[in-house]
Amino acid sequence: MSYLSQKLKSLRFHYNYTQKEVAESIGVSQGTYSSLESGKTNPSLDTLIKLAHFYNEYIETLVGTLRVVDDYELTEQEKILMRKFRRLSPREQCEIEVLIDFKIDKAREALESEEE
Repeated sequence: MSYLSQKLKSLRFHYNYTQKEVAESIGVSQGTYSSLESGKTNPSLDTLIKLAHFYNEYIETLVGTLRVVDDYELTEQEKILMRKFRRLSPREQCEIEVLIDFKIDKAREALESEEE
């Protein structure tokens, strides 16, 4: 299973969507979406863009492109977290990423509600 397929499945579960709902939203058949999620096929660039928009994610996040950060830019706590994160399986890393995104969204919503 590829990083992308694990990420798609993780996001779908996080948002409580069915494969059919996602497939209809991005304009593919349920069978095509199932093949993407199982890693049997890779999406076209057009489909990848639609998935990124649907899940409100960057394409880089979906495909697992990593940006290299020099160690001197990280705090000691960030270095410890990064070492722990790297020991996780790709699926577990996806789950952590979804959780972090969820926490960031909640914090953003709290700030926006305080400003109102």
